[in-house]
Amino acid sequence: MLDRYQFIKQCEAQYQELSSRLPWMDSIRSESRSRLHAVGLPAKNHEYWKYSAPEQYLFSENMPTNSRGKHWRCEDALNIDMQGQLSGDSVCGALPDGLTVERFSDIDRDSSSRGILEQHFNSNLKNLSAQNRYSMGDLNTSMLNDGVLIHVGKGVTVAPLLNMQLDSSGYQRLLVVLEAGSSLTLLEQLPIDEVTGSGLSHLVESSLAPGANLQHSRIQPASTASDYALTSAHLGASAYYNLNLYTLGATNRRHDINFKLVGDDSKVDLNAALYADNSQTSETLVNMEHLGKRTVSQQIIRGIATSRARISINGRIHIHPHAQQTDASLSNKNLLLDNTARINTKPELEIYADQVKCAHGATVGQISEEEIFYLRSRGIDSETARFMIAQGFIRSCLIDAEFKDYLERLFMEAFISWEQ
Repeated sequence: MLDRYQFIKQCEAQYQELSSRLPWMDSIRSESRSRLHAVGLPAKNHEYWKYSAPEQYLFSENMPTNSRGKHWRCEDALNIDMQGQLSGDSVCGALPDGLTVERFSDIDRDSSSRGILEQHFNSNLKNLSAQNRYSMGDLNTSMLNDGVLIHVGKGVTVAPLLNMQLDSSGYQRLLVVLEAGSSLTLLEQLPIDEVTGSGLSHLVESSLAPGANLQHSRIQPASTASDYALTSAHLGASAYYNLNLYTLGATNRRHDINFKLVGDDSKVDLNAALYADNSQTSETLVNMEHLGKRTVSQQIIRGIATSRARISINGRIHIHPHAQQTDASLSNKNLLLDNTARINTKPELEIYADQVKCAHGATVGQISEEEIFYLRSRGIDSETARFMIAQGFIRSCLIDAEFKDYLERLFMEAFISWEQ
């Protein structure tokens, strides 16, 4: 394991190698490095990292290099890897009209995609990274050697599911740009099987023009590695973003989420199902920024921990002075399956407008003896009863119809492993 000084020196060597790749990014990388040096790397004494082990997302004997693994395949989807390649088992042999999926390095200097890329790349993150909370975003930008642009043209509705098959390690980036009135259903998934890698840093930056609609789901199977994710989105007027997270534990796993509801009447729905066992860690931190009028956000988060695992959840709602008639809510319910696990939950409200409707709540509990007794009185043994209760608790968050069977199987296999 490297100390911080060695890590920074290793990064500096990587910077030199990256200078020959994507030269249009040089100034952006330089700005990111400057902010990173000014703000510093994450540390445990920072408020939003106090339940984390920040060094686990920084230290590695080898800097991350892309590794592919096995992914769940959907027959009715456009299956695409992080090289921007459409696989042969996709629902059709070519991308629909109005949808562009290109690797950054394949975009020609004079193409329309280049203008879109330069306009939107890092536009959300450069403002966030001034806070130490998101300094990992600057680290990703500094070390990035490629990424994938997803662009949907004005008024275009992409009917098939876009299934992005992520690598298991490396510095990865998705830039999602939806023009006015467009619509996309996007699934990101990490590999099902274990692929050796030194770590994953994956960022998704989305820009939704007025009236755009993004249905976004992310599946993270259990892992023995460490991975960091940052999802950031900017919403225009009447735009809608639905984010569904299905996360099993990893040795270290953290997901930072930041939404900016800038346009009037924009809306965000966030749904998350979290499970961790066997000393795994899962952290989910949400920051919902309401800036436009009549904006709406709803967060529903369910977590289950057992066998010395730790889940940490921070849900923040920030209503700015001009965001009148905002409607924002946060519901976080958590279940501890034994006395060795730990769940940290911290809901936050910061309100600077007077015509708003807000609600937030967080609970952590265990399976009650009354519930166990009710099921046992109907001939069900104690262990099966506990399994059924945990299953029902998490199932309410498995809402994606296209791959609900796969999600239920993924979580049920985790529950069976715990029960044994």
